[in-house]
Amino acid sequence: MTIAANIGDITISNFDVTFPDSLVGINVSKAIDNSFLFYFLQTRKHHLNSIATESAQKNINLEVLNPYKIILPPLDEQKRIAAVLITLDEKIAKETEVSKKLTAMKKGLMHDLLTGAVRTTEK
Repeated sequence: MTIAANIGDITISNFDVTFPDSLVGINVSKAIDNSFLFYFLQTRKHHLNSIATESAQKNINLEVLNPYKIILPPLDEQKRIAAVLITLDEKIAKETEVSKKLTAMKKGLMHDLLTGAVRTTEK
């Protein structure tokens, strides 16, 4: 999780990593589903950003993060919640890709029409 500048940006790593001082790693116990924690912390980004101190750039320290409360349903419920959110994220990613392709197609068609490369006929 980022703790400087872009407070609360988060990702999941499936391998060992080393962090600069602007990031913190969270070792998750077996009682917490990684994906559930990821989505929960995403919902708290605005709050974390609001409690960050600011000088040259916003910063949040471990004294603020360590006691941070996390709503923790039973593990099986965490997994069900995370599975639904992962499915939705995948659908959003697919729909975003379709939207980008359609936007590019529209742009190309508009270009063809406006430059006269394609003519329309009157009926």
